[in-house]
Amino acid sequence: MADDPKKSSAQENLDEIPIAKTKPTTIIAVVGVVVVLGGVVGVKALSGGKKKAAPVAESTAQADDPLAGMSPEERKRHLEITRKSLENWQAAETVKEAERKAAAEEAKRKAEEEERAKTAAAAPAGGGGPAPAAPVNKAAAKKQSSALDDLASDITGKLGGK
Repeated sequence: MADDPKKSSAQENLDEIPIAKTKPTTIIAVVGVVVVLGGVVGVKALSGGKKKAAPVAESTAQADDPLAGMSPEERKRHLEITRKSLENWQAAETVKEAERKAAAEEAKRKAEEEERAKTAAAAPAGGGGPAPAAPVNKAAAKKQSSALDDLASDITGKLGGK
């Protein structure tokens, strides 16, 4: 039984350890990557690793602080102009908001009038339909118009007065 060729080749295979051989292209690729990384690190080491962005950082710091190069008098004047500009802007925004509200109310009123007209046209001629719409209260309309005029004159006075 010791002369059995199947058993002897199986025992020989158990003693050997299979090794996967690395291809030459894989070795060349790994060496190439190492050379490139070494070149990058070498260039950084030779240049000292210093950043050349210091002038840019300084200019951005000045851009962040508009008062940096001004004297105290110039700063006061600049802040006063800025304050007045903000007040004027707020007044203009208030006027725009009042105009938007007035336009919205006018559109709502017109839509209601159109709805009333459609209902009146759809009603039968013999009666029995909905009651006619109440007339618009002219006193309330005048009061609202007067309030808007007062607001506009206040804003105009503030804009022109300062």
